[in-house]
Amino acid sequence: MTTRVSRETTTYTLTFNKDQLTDAVNFLSELLSNSTFNETQVEAEKATLYREAISLDDPFAITSNNIHYTSFRDHYLGQPVNGIRENIHNITAEQVHNFHKQFYVGSNITVSASGNVDFNKLSDAVSNSFGKLLSNSPGEVPNSSQPFFTPSLMFQRDDEIANISAAVAFVAPGITHPDWLGMKFLKRVIGQYRVDRDAGAHLNSPELQYNLFHAKLAEYPDIIAHKAFYYSYGDVGLFGNFCFGNEVFHYQYLFLTQALMTDYASRIGPEEVFRARARFFNDLLNRNSSAQSSRKNAIEASYLNRVLTRTEVAQKITNMDPAYINRLVTKWFWDKDIAVTAWGPLHHTMSLAHYNRPYRRSTLGDYGMTWATVV
Repeated sequence: MTTRVSRETTTYTLTFNKDQLTDAVNFLSELLSNSTFNETQVEAEKATLYREAISLDDPFAITSNNIHYTSFRDHYLGQPVNGIRENIHNITAEQVHNFHKQFYVGSNITVSASGNVDFNKLSDAVSNSFGKLLSNSPGEVPNSSQPFFTPSLMFQRDDEIANISAAVAFVAPGITHPDWLGMKFLKRVIGQYRVDRDAGAHLNSPELQYNLFHAKLAEYPDIIAHKAFYYSYGDVGLFGNFCFGNEVFHYQYLFLTQALMTDYASRIGPEEVFRARARFFNDLLNRNSSAQSSRKNAIEASYLNRVLTRTEVAQKITNMDPAYINRLVTKWFWDKDIAVTAWGPLHHTMSLAHYNRPYRRSTLGDYGMTWATVV
């Protein structure tokens, strides 16, 4: 069994033999509805949670937490998934029990099964096992307000590490919005960049390749890695870019990626759209494990009250052409406020630690960033 925790959902995935369907459903029901939280168990888990909270092993994960915090400073979405490290040792068994009692109710639970499964048998097992749960949360549910985007900057100077990790994010649509699939498609258009793969190490002229981001990023050899990210939640999302590399190109970390992305509002090569569409189709055709399919179906059913078929997704993706990308970027990113975070040896970068007009102009594509290539 595996457990995944995000800012809005927790998924419990159990893999079992097809003859053990009823036993598997009963096990999950017992786990989710009748768990006991004694003080000894809670105390034993705190050390693991604290180590995860203070870990610096993954620059992308740390920057992801930072960009969420500075984007949603007044909402729980801005808090780290692993918890606030200063608060971990203050958690009590009673608090865990109250959280479980309030949120682990019928209206918050979706059961999904994938593989060689008899639907009628699954439905009967779920009704018998989960039918005893309360249908709704008792009392007022905290943190149910609409997240409010707070465009701002957050810089963390750390001179003991060698490279900068930076992210720039825009507010984006959530899972229930019609533009959700469009954002997933745009993420594939931008893709990921690695200097050892997409720059001069293997390409004689990387600036001539048919990828706007890769061609521009290859001009800066100290930008080691880049990736687009899209975090989608029930009623809001975050879309942006992560960069990792040496501080010599600190201006580019803060201004270049959003300038390149908003340039898609006026121009994008059809080859970039075709490449992203082929990548999306390949992802749809990949044979996922039953655990992966079940997890995907549960998330979609929770938010959309239905499951998107591969055929439906493929039809929507087929209709996403360059003009669609122009409209999507114009609607969500052109001349919009942004959230920016940077972590690392920010000796010179700290001079840019005030949200002013250059940050807003960086969302006007090439028009607003005529100096973006200056070092």
